Amino acid sequence: AFAIILPDFQKIEIMIFLIDRAPQPNSTEQSDIQLQKIIMNGLLKVAAEYQVKNMMQTFPSTLLNQLLSRALSPDSGVRVTVQKIFHRLLDRHNNLDKLLLPCTLSPLEKVSIEKADRTDLNFIKRYGHDILLNIYQAIELSNNQAENFNSIYTTLALICIEMNSEEVL
Repeated sequence: AFAIILPDFQKIEIMIFLIDRAPQPNSTEQSDIQLQKIIMNGLLKVAAEYQVKNMMQTFPSTLLNQLLSRALSPDSGVRVTVQKIFHRLLDRHNNLDKLLLPCTLSPLEKVSIEKADRTDLNFIKRYGHDILLNIYQAIELSNNQAENFNSIYTTLALICIEMNSEEVL
């Protein structure tokens, strides 16, 4: 509830503060996994209140690197929550509801697409390789559930829509 009244830059600072307090992402201790789940759910609540302007401001390297490392957590539930955080922080044009489940046979609902601006293109040039490598590694994890694959699909779809540019695609 506190995140609603804060300016966006403070929401990012809160997310960095929270994620810095989480246990190591590769820990298999049950107490560490529980704490990670609690902290990631807190981040998700803050991210849901954040208004995305550009990706460089949304994903300072400290936050992005922490999220990417937790996207490879041994616990599949933590990984899904991290993908949901990415969804909230990537979705500028309210397309998330239309992309939540993969669809291959039916046409996709009309999504709102704008050309990516210069700062977003710089962001994807700088971090795109790391993000896509991380997604590839997440797909390869042996304990993935259907929900993990669905959330990864949604993340990739949002990246394609929000980073709409010939250079990116």
